[in-house]
Amino acid sequence: MHLGMVGSWRFLLQTLRGGQPEWFATVTDAFFRSVDQVLPVYWALIGLQHALDYHQQARARAERAALLEARLMESQLQALQQQLHPHFLFNTLHAISTLVHRDPDKADLMIERLSDLLRVTLHKVGVQEVELAQELDYLRAYLDIEQVHFGDRLRVEYCIDAAVLDALVPTLILQPLVENAVRHGLEPVVRGGTLSIEARADGDVLVVQVKDDGAGYPSSRPQRSGVGLTNTRSRLDRLYGEEGVLRISDKPGGGTVVDIRLPLRRDEVAFHALGQRASEAVA
Repeated sequence: MHLGMVGSWRFLLQTLRGGQPEWFATVTDAFFRSVDQVLPVYWALIGLQHALDYHQQARARAERAALLEARLMESQLQALQQQLHPHFLFNTLHAISTLVHRDPDKADLMIERLSDLLRVTLHKVGVQEVELAQELDYLRAYLDIEQVHFGDRLRVEYCIDAAVLDALVPTLILQPLVENAVRHGLEPVVRGGTLSIEARADGDVLVVQVKDDGAGYPSSRPQRSGVGLTNTRSRLDRLYGEEGVLRISDKPGGGTVVDIRLPLRRDEVAFHALGQRASEAVA
C-alpha cells in the first residue's frame, strides 16, 4: 500500500508536468526502486506492533493472576478468622459452664458480656485490618469476661503509646495471644498474676507485646503451636510476608513475652495488604 501510494503520487506529478506516464509502469518502477530500502522499516514496524501486543497480553495475564492471588489470599484470611471465632467461643462457653451452678450471678454476667462481644465481632467479619484503638476496645471487652471469671486474680495493665493508636493491625490479633497468656500462664497459678499489653513505634515498625508473669510455657511445648498462635502466624504471613514477625520468649523472673512486629501504617495511607501483596506478585 505504501509503495502503491508512492508510485501513484509520482504518476500524478509527472502528469502535472506534462508527461504521459503509464500508471502501472510508474508504480512498478517505484516499487522495485524502493523495496530494498523500506523493507527493513516494514519489518521493524511489524516487530514493534508484535512487541506491544505481547506486552499488553502479558500485562493482562499478570493482572488476572494478581487478582486470583488476591482473591485466594482473602478467602484464606477469612477462613482463618472463621477458625478463630469458634475457638474463642468454645473456650468462653466452657468458662461460663463452670460457673453456672457454682456462681449463677457471675455466669449471667459473663453471658451478657459475651453477647456484647459477639455483637462487636459480627461487625468485624471480613475486615482484615483495623486501627489499634479499635482492637484495644475489642480486647477490653474480652478481658471484661475474663475479669468476671478470675476476679482479683487477674490484673491488667496497658502501656500504649498514644502516637500509634491509629496504626493498622490485623483484626483480632491480640485476643488469641491474651487468651493464651491467661489460660496457659495465669490460670495455673493460684495467686493469678498480671497481664500487660504494650504498643509502641520503633522507627517504621509497630511493636506490640503481650506479657504475663504466670507459669510460662512448659519445656515440653517448645513449638508453642496452639490454634491461636498458629492462626496468628498464618495471618501475619499472608498480610505482611516477612515484615510480619511473631516471637515468643520467656520473661525474666517468670512468665512469657509475645512480641509482634509489623509495618507501621496508618489509616490515612489507605494501605490494603492484599492489594500490596498482589502488586508485588505482578512485579
